[in-house]
Amino acid sequence: MATSTVPIDAGRLKDKQILQEDSLPTADGTAYSTAIDLGALASYTLNPSPGGRFVGELLIEIPALTTTQLPDDDTITFSILSETTLDANGIDGNSTVEAADIAKVTGAGGAGISATNFRYGIYSNFPRYIGVKAVAAGGTGDISGSDMTTSIVFH
Repeated sequence: MATSTVPIDAGRLKDKQILQEDSLPTADGTAYSTAIDLGALASYTLNPSPGGRFVGELLIEIPALTTTQLPDDDTITFSILSETTLDANGIDGNSTVEAADIAKVTGAGGAGISATNFRYGIYSNFPRYIGVKAVAAGGTGDISGSDMTTSIVFH
């Protein structure tokens, strides 16, 4: 199967076949992305040596959210999770935390938040499956009707 790519930045390509859209959490809830199988990438070769070889980045994209969805002072915190072998539950609360709280967005100024994105470097010694955990806090907004998008960006 041919892999489609679309340029997103000078010298960077995003693989459209390795892109997941998953719901953000409800108020004070937790949501997990669908696992991305790094072993399915032609450019990814497991290299358990310390440090490994830089493969690319996990790109997490968050849409603009209204103040109804993310009121002032409500937050969403993002962490990177992984699995060496994927069970039926996929990425979930039992997955290994690779990087806790890598990013946080906070509703402010009666405007929610603007669309934003975060990047996390992936190396060849990373476990095969990677995903994102999103935790909402503040208790008043509901963002479950909006999706976060996770994808791999190659360099």
